[in-house]
Amino acid sequence: MVTYNDAKKLIDMGLSVIPLNERAKTPALISWEEYQHRLPKDEELHKWFDDGKKNIAVICGKVSRNLVVIDFDNLDILPFLIKDISLLQEKTITVRTGKGLHIYFRVDEKYTQTRRFENLKIDIKGEGGYVVAPPSIHPSGATYQFQGESDIKFNEKFGELLEFLEEKDQEAKYLWKILPFWQPGKRNFLVVGLTVFFKIKLNWDLEKINNFIQGINRMRPVPEDPYREGELKRKIENAFEKEYNYQKFLDDELILELNKILPKNANVLWRVTLQDNKDMRKEIVCTKEGVKIEKIAIKDKQESIVSTIPVFSQPLILANAWKLTDGLETDIKFLMLLGDYSYIGTKDEIAKEITEKAVTGINITYIKEVVNACVEYYISTKTVEVKSAFGAIGVYEENDKFIIVLPGQPEHPLNTIPNTEPWFVEKEFTIKQKIDIKKILETYNKLPRFFGEKTLVILFGLSIFYPFAYSLKPKNNIWVPLLIIKGARGTGKSTLTELFTYTIYGVKEGGPSDVTSDFRLLDFITGTTFPRMVDESENAKFKGNKFQKGVEDTLKDASQRQLVGKRGTAERKKDLYMARSPLILVGNKIDITDPALLARSIILNFGVEKQIKNNEERKRFREEILNITNESTGWTEK
Repeated sequence: MVTYNDAKKLIDMGLSVIPLNERAKTPALISWEEYQHRLPKDEELHKWFDDGKKNIAVICGKVSRNLVVIDFDNLDILPFLIKDISLLQEKTITVRTGKGLHIYFRVDEKYTQTRRFENLKIDIKGEGGYVVAPPSIHPSGATYQFQGESDIKFNEKFGELLEFLEEKDQEAKYLWKILPFWQPGKRNFLVVGLTVFFKIKLNWDLEKINNFIQGINRMRPVPEDPYREGELKRKIENAFEKEYNYQKFLDDELILELNKILPKNANVLWRVTLQDNKDMRKEIVCTKEGVKIEKIAIKDKQESIVSTIPVFSQPLILANAWKLTDGLETDIKFLMLLGDYSYIGTKDEIAKEITEKAVTGINITYIKEVVNACVEYYISTKTVEVKSAFGAIGVYEENDKFIIVLPGQPEHPLNTIPNTEPWFVEKEFTIKQKIDIKKILETYNKLPRFFGEKTLVILFGLSIFYPFAYSLKPKNNIWVPLLIIKGARGTGKSTLTELFTYTIYGVKEGGPSDVTSDFRLLDFITGTTFPRMVDESENAKFKGNKFQKGVEDTLKDASQRQLVGKRGTAERKKDLYMARSPLILVGNKIDITDPALLARSIILNFGVEKQIKNNEERKRFREEILNITNESTGWTEK
């Protein structure tokens, strides 16, 4: 372990140090910030290291005379960067760590900041950082050891080294994708295919391609069949000159992986290659100026563009993608941007929409193909991910959790929308008004002087249950009761029901016209999972209405199923609606006659004895009820 003498040697080299916990990389101090600005005193070194039980760290940056340390997490990457590691070890101090290497340099002050080269797995430890130093013990049991020179050299060309590492870090994105395919028997094809791929796709010059592939060969040599440097260089030069069709030489999976990480060209937004046959292929290219189809001829393994077909005079961009998760398996919906236009729909719907809108500068023949290619690119490259979405406001179950979708959104989708997220996207829930359960219960305690306790208990219980009913129906094989509230005018039935619908959930009531046919009823109950009230339901005239059977059958279906079809359609399964919202029918007289539906209903009768016949009394009664509810919910009637 580290002794006082070990620490003193580092101090004498102009390095600030701090103690670390035993066999660990964590500081043994509550704070080590002051040692980023001064060297520790001799008595501090004795206090920290006389027991010989701690590790030691060197602080980088200005306090250690502009020290930076290149930290290689894994030595596997070194052959990709340099032919011979001894060339580095001869120039300055290096340290073998538990599994990697540290290279110490002193640099100009402007280069002392900490950096990370993510793809290379290399850190530059500078200002505000530290490295574990010899003779510390790695958690694995290995000892940190100095190697090479005894002095830390000043690196006059450190800026150039940083530029080199930045360039190699970008190359390493492709390196890790290629290495699994670098195998005996496949290398010749890889060399040819990669040379042409990087020449065409990234415009790399011959020297850069040669250095890149030579680095791969150093990382993954095949001893039984080695590639000599000169031999490999000649193969690369030949492929670079002939410019063969790289798709003939590279595995399809590798091409896909490389295409996913190609940088976004300043002009090209996306590109999808379609292989038609061995002599010809098409590439659909989207630039900032628009979308075009390039036909490429392939002859003698060489390529040339033979025609260019403009499709859109504006770029086509896939901005988002969702799949509805509230009970109905549907095609994925996309938010597609074409210049200033925005569309939401399936691929076919978008293609149809663009065609019908006849946006300026469109080649109608290829619209569907281009839309498909755009979706393929964005989804396969994970530029856009398919997210969960919900069809309306309310409560939904997903992954054994309930998701609540904000109220206040439109009930029906729009084909053309502003450049924003669509109406059905899942959002974090913030209800319109904060509901204090304690105050709600206090409110209900005031209501019995107007309403019977049985009525209040039923309404209170159903108001809590109803929003969850849509999600619970398919899993629990339950039926959701239709609530029928009937009674004479002036008994407060509508006022009370509003407390459980509009006041709490912000869902406005409907009228009799919303339930006069199964078609209208389905439209009405698909907009939310919150309960909805239909006031003056007696005017729907269920009895004798030619749509009565369809309405009553639909209400029965909706009580048990998430998906309900229109009774009037030839094949109901092709025209399904989400039966989301439980209904509360309120009226003076509701003449539903179907015995099965009545068996699935809860009926509350508001008696004549509670009727308030005087208009002024009725007005005061309504105001008092609203005042009671306003006290607990903060709701103001509009």
